[in-house]
Amino acid sequence: MLFNVLPSTKISVSNSKVTPVTIQQPKRNNFVPKKTVSSTQAIKYDLYAALLVAINRLYFLKPNKFILLLSYIYTIFMPILVWGIMYNAQELSVSYSVFKYTCCTEYLILITITLLASRSKLINLIRDLDKFDELLNISKDLNIIDSGSTSIFWLSGCFIYSLCEYIACYFYLTVFIDRTVFCFYVMLLAHDCEQILFFVLLRTIYMRLRVIKAHVLKVFSAENSSNNYGRKLNKVEALSNNAQLDISSLHRVYDLLHKCAEQLNSIMNLPFGKTTILYLFGRGMKYTGLVVVPCYYSRVTSSQVTAIRTCLHDAVNSFPLDKIERRKVKAFFQLTKENEFTYALGGVIRLNMSLPLSYMSLCTTYLVISIQFSKFFD
Repeated sequence: MLFNVLPSTKISVSNSKVTPVTIQQPKRNNFVPKKTVSSTQAIKYDLYAALLVAINRLYFLKPNKFILLLSYIYTIFMPILVWGIMYNAQELSVSYSVFKYTCCTEYLILITITLLASRSKLINLIRDLDKFDELLNISKDLNIIDSGSTSIFWLSGCFIYSLCEYIACYFYLTVFIDRTVFCFYVMLLAHDCEQILFFVLLRTIYMRLRVIKAHVLKVFSAENSSNNYGRKLNKVEALSNNAQLDISSLHRVYDLLHKCAEQLNSIMNLPFGKTTILYLFGRGMKYTGLVVVPCYYSRVTSSQVTAIRTCLHDAVNSFPLDKIERRKVKAFFQLTKENEFTYALGGVIRLNMSLPLSYMSLCTTYLVISIQFSKFFD
């Protein structure tokens, strides 16, 4: 009975086909995201320049095997050539012989250290820096904090200084101009490249610590507590807007960056500035200037840690936090207190702004001693 009540309906089936959707080809002007840049971009120019004086760290740039093999052959051939020229050179005086063999020996030690001792540590340092950049989402903006212009500036300055010094020696001290002079400049430029590499790496850690400080200020500053965190940020501090980090994440990235600083501290070796105690006053002043820059970055890095610690201390006392968050802030404060960013050459000579004055005093003392012994033997 129920089915009889229902009105009769006719169901019509159409034979229409479904037309496929055509996907348009992507146009050339589509947005292409930025490529992720490695931390090696800050030191790549220094790596190229150092290779010319047989300091080989080309493995960072991951060339093909043939180019890497040629670089190793060149690294072996260059010190052999330099040592052969210096060994067969004419002995002008006893002090000259001591200076010559000291430079040659230290040059060989420096090449050996760069090839064998510090290779794995530097690779781990760059890998941890890249990991840090991924955590803070700044891998695509490394041109702001890791510009290669710093290396170009210092390399150009050292080369121009050496060229001016050579021209002065050519016109005023023609008796000393021979093949050994070029060997001396090769060894001296090798030390220049090594020094530039270290304080560029010091600068990279300092710039990343500024980003962490900006994150801490964004979370705990008094301006943020009143929802007025709108002060004008510079380009480095503006990178803190790429990621939102809580206290646990800040704890982790600070610990990772401190690990990078410890790795860099273990890599810096004693040839970094050691031979300059034997140079004359003009060259000693140039190397003193090269030593001041790492000391400066070491000091300003420590000041960034102090600013972070002060902000955390104020947050514990004045910022409204629950019990768990307060414990995390205290743990972060304890981490910054125990793990400071301090650097020491060979674990002995601490980098701070008092080092240049002590360094100049030491250079002057040994210069006077070398003059006295040269008068005694010659």
